[in-house]
Amino acid sequence: MDLTGKKIVVFGMGRSGISTLRFLSTRQARVWAVNKGPFLSWQNSEEIKNLVGENYCIAEEDLRLIDIMGSCDLVILSPGIAREHPALTSAHQHKIPIWTEIELAYRFIQNKKIVAVTGSNGKTTVVTMLGEIFKRAGRKVFVGGNIGIPLCEALLAGECFDLYLLELSSFQLESMEEFRPNVAVVLNIYKNHTERYTNIEDYARAKFNIVRRMQHKDLLIVADDQAIISSWAGQQRERVELELIEINNPQKIKDKIWTEYDLAQFQLIGIHNIVNLAFIIAVCKRLQIEQSAVQAVINSFSGVDFRVQKIKSNLACQCFNDAKSTNWNATMTAVNSLSYDSRPLWVIVGGQCRGSSDSIVPHLDFFTSKVAKFILIGDSAKLLASELTGKLDYTLAGNLSGAIDYVEESKFSGNLLFSPAFQSFDQFKNYVDRGNSFNAIIQARK
Repeated sequence: MDLTGKKIVVFGMGRSGISTLRFLSTRQARVWAVNKGPFLSWQNSEEIKNLVGENYCIAEEDLRLIDIMGSCDLVILSPGIAREHPALTSAHQHKIPIWTEIELAYRFIQNKKIVAVTGSNGKTTVVTMLGEIFKRAGRKVFVGGNIGIPLCEALLAGECFDLYLLELSSFQLESMEEFRPNVAVVLNIYKNHTERYTNIEDYARAKFNIVRRMQHKDLLIVADDQAIISSWAGQQRERVELELIEINNPQKIKDKIWTEYDLAQFQLIGIHNIVNLAFIIAVCKRLQIEQSAVQAVINSFSGVDFRVQKIKSNLACQCFNDAKSTNWNATMTAVNSLSYDSRPLWVIVGGQCRGSSDSIVPHLDFFTSKVAKFILIGDSAKLLASELTGKLDYTLAGNLSGAIDYVEESKFSGNLLFSPAFQSFDQFKNYVDRGNSFNAIIQARK
């Protein structure tokens, strides 16, 4: 694909946007960088200026963008920006292609051996563990996508990889055209991102775009316990190979895995991680990965940061960091993973409000039987307090420091779980910043 002289707009100057600029700077394209607010307020403004020139750095509010969007050859859209954004109106009217960074990079990959993983919960654990297994098996693997490393970085590295392992969000999958994985995994679909999708069907439709270009010899692996997935998957049987993971009976899954692997040293907490392991094993069988490599990682893998991660603490309680949780299903999974312990459980929840999926009311029956107290923080705290009053014990803490102050003053000696169930952007840069902040606050207490 020759981009020489092509007029390309890169909209959104986050990690993937800047990686895209770096890549395009090697392809002799004419590139505009677009972001919110005046140029001097942008993070990494100096690097962006060096890549495209200050005259090509445009605020999304700038009226000049209407003509630029309408006359360019291609828009590369940050996954954090909706396709319905007003600044894209002119591009839509003129039928300008709108891709994600993943789609752009895909066009330039020589060896297109790709494993792509999506789902509401569990993506990062599955992708991280698969990456460790592939490396243990001697495969040269690129691990990236929504997990934090843009695919353009693989091209910039100038290396050829045996395998590309990608975690993909619904936002990334919305704008795919030619992208084709050889193995695609859909772990689960729960109501999520209601700030972007009006209903679960729209959200699922974005996730299902993962199969759009797959062919007969490609493999789709899905769970069979959700009607919205199994109904869609059944329609794909004539297009791709289909493997269903029967997850209605986790104990049965565990027993089946035991027939091939020793789980005595498996360190991940919760039955949901046994289900994740079933998906991992299915992918490894497809790619003919040696059992010894899988077993080695089963024995050594200690988990992903900020996913029910046990934190060393001088507090009287045990502390678990699940800062990656951005929806109620993720938090319920985390709560379930600690249900083996009879000690009382306090849960710190709250963050940036989204919309209709913010309410805790549909999940009260679940939490009432498992959670002794909620500690509420962030923008969503007042809403949750109004819904919990008279139903389940809670306290308003405002922020993480206040939450830990309360725990310390209470001399609580049970299990403390930080599992926000909301996005982080009200008080933090991202979930990593949120997770690191929790760890720092906990470890500062003497």
